Amino acid sequence: MEEKSTTIQISKDIVSELAKIKVHRRQPYDEVISRLVGLYGKEDLEVKTRTLEGEGSTIKLSRPVVGKIAELKVHPRQAYEEVIAGLVELYKKSNLIEEEREIYSEKRSITTIKISRKVVRILRSLKVHPRQAYDEIILKLLESDIRTLGDIEEIYGAGEITTIKLSRNVVARLRRLKDRPRQGYGEVIFRLLKNG
Repeated sequence: MEEKSTTIQISKDIVSELAKIKVHRRQPYDEVISRLVGLYGKEDLEVKTRTLEGEGSTIKLSRPVVGKIAELKVHPRQAYEEVIAGLVELYKKSNLIEEEREIYSEKRSITTIKISRKVVRILRSLKVHPRQAYDEIILKLLESDIRTLGDIEEIYGAGEITTIKLSRNVVARLRRLKDRPRQGYGEVIFRLLKNG
């Protein structure tokens, strides 16, 4: 069921400030403010929190987020925008925005590819530790920096298909090694394993 939303009045200056701290361009204001109210409490906000002057505007927020903003009010009649302005001010003093944008960018750069379970088992056997990423192993194969276990031709075969997560950069490098456009990534990786 869709979460109910409500509209609050806010100055265009504050809307502009909120836009500057979005993790990505299309991030809803509801998410931006939800992040802020999750970071700071009433004790962090000073009574002298100022309201930014400027033309009026409105933004849509989910009711839970509006409720959290209300909890941060110094007094019941304090304007929502005054609380939001204080949260933005605190956030801008921290270096969190760059970290959060970096995390978002890394998440966006991950994709999945279809591959035979047998090839996954071979890749897993090459891990230095259980939590090592497949990305690292395939990068070593691409750089010819790894030796595989004997003749693995018989181990390959079609087998069941599964997926693994790889960075888009690694997938792009694998794609360039394809003999034909529709060749499976599993075949490309298998070739790297044989030639490793």
